[in-house]
Amino acid sequence: MKILKKLFIILLILLIIIGTAFIGFFFWMKKSYDINLFTTFKDLKTLNEDVDEKKLCPNEFGIKDLIEAKIEVNKAAENLISYKVGNDYAVNFDKMPKEFKDVIRLNDRQIGAIGSLIIKQELGGEVEIKGKKIGVSLKQVDISFENELPIINTVVCLNVEKIKADMNKFPYTWLKKHVPNDFYVSSFCYVERPNGKYSYRAKHKSLMINNLNDQQTKDMFHAVDVALKIGDYESVNEKIGTALLDALIGNENSKGLAYSLKDIGADDYSFVHENDEDYFIIQRATDNSDGEK
Repeated sequence: MKILKKLFIILLILLIIIGTAFIGFFFWMKKSYDINLFTTFKDLKTLNEDVDEKKLCPNEFGIKDLIEAKIEVNKAAENLISYKVGNDYAVNFDKMPKEFKDVIRLNDRQIGAIGSLIIKQELGGEVEIKGKKIGVSLKQVDISFENELPIINTVVCLNVEKIKADMNKFPYTWLKKHVPNDFYVSSFCYVERPNGKYSYRAKHKSLMINNLNDQQTKDMFHAVDVALKIGDYESVNEKIGTALLDALIGNENSKGLAYSLKDIGADDYSFVHENDEDYFIIQRATDNSDGEK
């Protein structure tokens, strides 16, 4: 009995020591890195729950939207978008038509279809965040307005296997075992126009991954940024919004639909709400559109 009693006391002391060390580690992470591991563990459970893609993407685009977008674009810029059996659809930035004949008006599902095509074609289906290549698949684009300022909701599926490969230090070696390879990311960004025609800037509004809310997503990105220095959730969000705007609008450094038509008669772009529909418009030089509404 004395031996059992001593053994029990030893085990109890060991449990107290381990528990104290564990709690101390949690407090150290909070003090040193502002990471609440209790919250992180809880959020990881939510993160791994199945995602209802239909609920997350009620405005998901499909092949029908790409076909309609091709017709709309080609009536203004002949053969800009082509289709060849075996080669699929393509935007022919290297074979521009001679004339921009008409205004292009695309709804958000058509925007998603063309944006997805250009991201695959020009970016190889990847975005770069802090020097790390992340696979991206566009699932939905939804336009709305707040105080007349356009808001782009971009839902993408991000593959983070390359990021997880760098998580080779404790506690991130443990963490990566509980992080899925694919994240559904719902990005909301304001579309600002800082410098007049053809200029654009994605400004953070909110960001959610899988079934996490905005605050949970912010906390999760902070934990990952401490380990991998990929940037906070605001900068990641703006990177996602910029990738879509680069595809739709573009500039001297990024091939985009609107800017590519600048030299053949296109004048600018705008986002408008008309007849209960939201549109992205590429204007002609002779068009008298009032611009963003």
